[in-house]
Amino acid sequence: MRLRTALTTLVGAGLLAWLLWSAGLPAVGQAVIRLGLWGFAAIVAFQIGLGVLLGVAWALLGRGRHDSRVGRYVWGRLVRDASGQALPFSQVGAILLGGRALSLEGVSGDFATASTVTDLAVEFTGQVAFVMVGATLLTILRPHNMLGRPTLLVIGALILMSVALVLAQSHGA
Repeated sequence: MRLRTALTTLVGAGLLAWLLWSAGLPAVGQAVIRLGLWGFAAIVAFQIGLGVLLGVAWALLGRGRHDSRVGRYVWGRLVRDASGQALPFSQVGAILLGGRALSLEGVSGDFATASTVTDLAVEFTGQVAFVMVGATLLTILRPHNMLGRPTLLVIGALILMSVALVLAQSHGA
């Protein structure tokens, strides 16, 4: 087991070194120096705060359950976000890891899965609002752009998808 851990660590360190080298080590170094300790701390604090807030929102799905505690959902959300951002997993893998972390914390597996799907549906629906704000700003700031009609079609499709998600979940799907 230790040999596998050591080899995995070496492979990870090698991939990190390759990534830094291919991105341009001097450029990465300059960006880190420009960011500074306080900038880095601000980014970390913001990300943790956002994860906690989203975890608390997820916990609202489990209120009233005997196995539901806010900290469990916060932990599941932080695992989900960390694995999606920092590890070489797809977002689907991160979602699965977040739900698994919730079930390992003591929430029943069925509810962990169902609440993860519902949390994703709520998150998706919330993202539609951001798309609408972005499209509105694009239209106001660049009224002669060619993206107006295609953007409206995408927003319409997103709204239909959001409605379908809510209807499917409210009818037991």
